[in-house]
Amino acid sequence: MSKRLTSFKTPSAPTSSPVLQPTQFVIPPSPSRLSESTFHRKLRTLLQELRSISQTWEDIVLFDGLKAVRTLVDARTELECRPQALPRRASNTLSLFSPDGQPRSEIVGPKLAIMDKSIAQLDAVAAKLQRLLRRVSTVLDSLEALYHEAQRTKGARWCQEEALWISWPLEKFGVISF
Repeated sequence: MSKRLTSFKTPSAPTSSPVLQPTQFVIPPSPSRLSESTFHRKLRTLLQELRSISQTWEDIVLFDGLKAVRTLVDARTELECRPQALPRRASNTLSLFSPDGQPRSEIVGPKLAIMDKSIAQLDAVAAKLQRLLRRVSTVLDSLEALYHEAQRTKGARWCQEEALWISWPLEKFGVISF
């Protein structure tokens, strides 16, 4: 029976060694990689850095920034007017108490603390965004330096006409980013 199974030459056929020998796959180099210059590789690195920065920027704004803004607005709104807790004639939480009466619990202090914390979080978000903006500026300076280096070594015509990755010439990448 084993002879009959080995005739199929499939992976399920029994072998002398029960462990499969790992086969090494050789990945041939991409033809486009062979035709890429140093300028292609540097530009790709700079574009990937810009993509990374923009994704980080978006995450900071959409998660940290919106959370802090939402908390700040909610605290301010609750301090100003809590409709479910107010009688019809009261316009805000503080108007529930007569000028002589004292509230039984703190109302303003905790809301101000929440608002202060939210403002501090927004300051931290702004600081993170400023650091990212400095990184963008550095990448754009590097892109401009790459363009000038390519102009010196390959010539202005190459920078204006040679399509990189069958798309735009280096000059368009630089002009769009600046």
